[in-house]
Amino acid sequence: MPLAKPDHTARMRPARPGISIGHYQVTAGTFGAMVYDQKTKVPLILSNNHVLANASSGRDGRAKRGDAVLQPGAYDRGDQDDVIGRLYRYVPIRKRVSNLVDCAVAEPLSPDLVTPEILEIGAVAGTAVAELGMKLKKSGRTTGLTRGEVLAVNSSVKVEYPFGIAEFADQIVAGPMSQGGDSGSLVVDEKNRAVGLLFAGSEKTTVFSPIQYVLQ
Repeated sequence: MPLAKPDHTARMRPARPGISIGHYQVTAGTFGAMVYDQKTKVPLILSNNHVLANASSGRDGRAKRGDAVLQPGAYDRGDQDDVIGRLYRYVPIRKRVSNLVDCAVAEPLSPDLVTPEILEIGAVAGTAVAELGMKLKKSGRTTGLTRGEVLAVNSSVKVEYPFGIAEFADQIVAGPMSQGGDSGSLVVDEKNRAVGLLFAGSEKTTVFSPIQYVLQ
């Protein structure tokens, strides 16, 4: 018998990248990867600003450090008993300048609540720079494991947020490999090297930021 598909919307402890997560005031997105603070070496949960920090500009009161992060996200019935971490840091999303990333990190309440192996993908094996035609895969809250390929690099895109339209420069565009709720997924190549962080898409395309910008 074929193995049952894992439920990416379920509560999971330890939590793995590829599953539902979100700031307590948003619906749900995807836990993208485990990363480590360059100075403190603290393990952190990586996803999008609009997943972990409620699409905050940093000046609008939409999120603040220490806000509760739920796993699963609120849309997937996550509540106060499912708090897995606290918002640690995020890159504000600006309206009148070109953004480079939509990303944020949360600190787990305890390191043993998370594990780095991505659901249906496994361990990340370093990073890679996107190239045209590069084969890709991602594990996300809504569509699970999907595959695609790089269609364009150094692209400028406009994305709709609750506060209006934000522009992003130097982004990577792939074919359709995501739906709403997959935001925050780590995009990797066939060797499991991280290529970027998914944050937007449509029926025809998926958009993600280069991993080099995200890690910076």
